Amino acid sequence: MKTWVHFIGKAYYDPEHFKSESKKYGVTRRIALRALKRLDWGDRVLLLQGDMSTKRRKNSHHGSVLLGEFRVELISGLSQQAIEQLSLQMKLTKISDGGETVDRECGTYVEGPTYLIERVSLFDLAEELAQMQREGVDIGKPMIGGSFIDWDPIVIEFPDITFTWGFRPFDWEKFQVSIGPGPWSHRMSVTGDFAFKAVTSPDGRTDGQIQEVKNYNPMALYHPLRKEVEG
Repeated sequence: MKTWVHFIGKAYYDPEHFKSESKKYGVTRRIALRALKRLDWGDRVLLLQGDMSTKRRKNSHHGSVLLGEFRVELISGLSQQAIEQLSLQMKLTKISDGGETVDRECGTYVEGPTYLIERVSLFDLAEELAQMQREGVDIGKPMIGGSFIDWDPIVIEFPDITFTWGFRPFDWEKFQVSIGPGPWSHRMSVTGDFAFKAVTSPDGRTDGQIQEVKNYNPMALYHPLRKEVEG
């Protein structure tokens, strides 16, 4: 299992609001297919919120705070056409009919059917979706997701990790050594950026869930050069 860092933007969420929403709906985060190829089912994703370090900043950044984590159990956001084409190549077993409207601060959508997918790595799934795109198929808006894991009451600050886009490999073993075996204090500041070069080939599970999404209505994208980032 690999570990990744992913940032939750301040444009849409404060920490408590994000946690409340994630406990209700679970976590889903948009992901590019090239990034999806690097992940495995069951990978750990640490969710941080922090400042971007840029030359245009007016104030110094304050590092990042850990909001929680999730494990990659679901690929959501797929179109009906993508699901239909995947079913011709892979074994899909429907486990839910969907129908629930998910209303998040970053956008709304209606959950379609969810399927169990077996003996398919995320690398192979991303390859199939990329091939569909090359053939002109609208695959939807792929998202990875899973159940939210809250670290409360522990608050961990990373003064040396600043905001980045996407999913960044994280050295979990080095982090474990840094925080020690416990008992842990309520608030800890852990120095180091924990950068890690993750392998790109699949090395874990080959089963998970995929989900169709309908009527996806995202909020306007947050641009990295907006003043909120610099302040």
